[in-house]
Amino acid sequence: MSLRLFSRAALLVALAAGVQGCGATWQGAAALKPDRSLVTGSVPQTSSLSQEANADGSAILAALSADAPAAAVGRPWESPESEASGVITTVERQEEGGQSCLAFTTTRESFDGINLYRGLACERAAGGLSLLDLTRM
Repeated sequence: MSLRLFSRAALLVALAAGVQGCGATWQGAAALKPDRSLVTGSVPQTSSLSQEANADGSAILAALSADAPAAAVGRPWESPESEASGVITTVERQEEGGQSCLAFTTTRESFDGINLYRGLACERAAGGLSLLDLTRM
């Protein structure tokens, strides 16, 4: 009687293993290849900041005009409007259309990453600086 019970149990185990095998498939080497069927969106790459330049401009100008231009190198800035921040990396004086200007580079860290920007700020007739250009390099 126990041999008969054992053979039935073995048959049930074999059937269960066979049914389990039907539910799972082996994909082999195909499972190692990346899935190219999905396409995700990304932050668009732009060469110029338009809205952000307005938001970041006052913070960058404050960092540039705090002391002598050479002292602005290495100075951090932070814009509460755009929640971006950065560090002025270079500053050079130059003349642009008869105006005294500061050509500078700065980093900009925000939700879309860290990038390097080139900018131009010129002195206004009434005093102070005006941001004329801020372009991603």
